[in-house]
Formats: sequence, structure tokens, C-alpha cells
Amino acid sequence: MRRWVLLAGVLATAAAQTTFQKPPAGAERSLRDRVERFYSLYQQEKFREAESLVAQESRDAFYTMPKNPVKAFRVESITWANDYRSAEVLVACESVSPLAGSGTVKIPVRGSWKQLENQWYLVVERRPPPSLPPSPVPERSQSLEGFGATQPGGPDTPNPLPAGRPLFSVEPRTISFPRDAAAVTERTVIISNRMPGPLQLVLGAMALPGLSASLSSPTVQAFGYTTLKISYDPARGRPAGQHSVGLLIQPISQPVAITVRFE
Repeated sequence: MRRWVLLAGVLATAAAQTTFQKPPAGAERSLRDRVERFYSLYQQEKFREAESLVAQESRDAFYTMPKNPVKAFRVESITWANDYRSAEVLVACESVSPLAGSGTVKIPVRGSWKQLENQWYLVVERRPPPSLPPSPVPERSQSLEGFGATQPGGPDTPNPLPAGRPLFSVEPRTISFPRDAAAVTERTVIISNRMPGPLQLVLGAMALPGLSASLSSPTVQAFGYTTLKISYDPARGRPAGQHSVGLLIQPISQPVAITVRFE
């Protein structure tokens, strides 16, 4: 699992930003083809061939990072830059993990892609691996002690997670919007479940004009993830300052606040 933490950390970027404008004709298909080609080669463990789709300045970082096997993948979303010459691509990767027993773990991986010489290339940032997956809340509220989580095999199955291991992650915890935006803009927050049982998410009421939020699913399956999309529509209101979007994570009764800034 830690290898996937490193891969996600290497490819991860800040919160996704979307404006509701269409990219130039053929741009999305061209990018998708390159992303799918890269992950197809990665899945086949043809890393030298996959390296040809990585930007030249990023190849050392790609070559030296750990490479966990990919069993399946799916392009979830594409977030375009204003000039449509770069984009953030969210890909759902499935991999085997000891924590999932005989099953697979779904890992959300964000990658930065740039158009260089009329071709799309993955840009990899070299980052040190974290000692544990990043955690949005204090460890005392994430500890498994007293929670009694068990594997799907039954109540007598040993708990596969050590005490003190984070139960979930919410990334990022702070997002920002340009207050003078001309069109609807979105940010994406990823909620990952690191437990052997499902989590239920309850989204707090939204009362701020111009701001809305929705979950792709209120249930986060064991070792899976879901996304929270927060939208700002300047035609419905132009808030100022700092606000928050609240989530309640059950059955551990853990409140989480995502800070929203208007700049």
C-alpha cells in the first residue's frame, strides 16, 4: 500500500479546477489516447515504453519511483488549464494489497499532463515518500482502538490495520476560488477509505449563495474512494472571505470541514 502512497504522492497535484468550457476539437480524444496508452503500458509492466510518454525532464523521477502492479484502470476526469495545453487527469487504478485480502484496492491517482511539441506528456514531480498516508484529522480520532473494524470474513477475522493507522483521508482540505470568475468553476476533493468496511458520508447543508457541493457517492467502499465536487457559480452569488463545507463520516462520527476561500 505504501508504494501506492508514493505513486499517488508523485502524481498528485492540488485540487482539480474545472470551468464549463469545451476544449478545442480533438484535444480531449488526443489526451485520453495518450493517458490510456501510458497506463496500458504501465499495466503490462512495459515501463521503458511507458517512459516515452513521460516528459524528458521527468524521466529520472519516473524511472526511480517504485512501480506497483496495476490490475485495471479507468480515466475518471480531465481538468483543463485555461489555455488547454495542460491538464490534470484523475485515473482510478486497481491494485492488489495485503489489506484487501484476495481483493483489489482502488487508488485515485492525479497526473499532470502537458502538450509539448504537439504531443501530450506526463509531468512527474519528484517528492519524498510520506511515512504514512497524509491525514486530515488528529490521530486520536482515527485510531482503530475501540472501533472494532473487522475484515468481511466475519467478527473473528483479525483486524488487518494496526492501531493508529489513519482510517480515511480527505485531500485537499483547503480550496480556493477566484471571486471574479466569469464562469462556473469546480474543485474536486477526494475522500479515501483505508478501512476494511464501508464509510457513509453525510454532506452538510449549503446556505451560501453561489456555492454548491455534491458527492459522487455517499458510500465509500472498503479501501475505495469517492469524490466531492464543490462548485462556484458567480451568477448566483459572489461570496467573499473564508467559509467551510462540512462532512460527517459514519460510523466513526467524525466531522470534517473543507475550507473554501474566495480570493
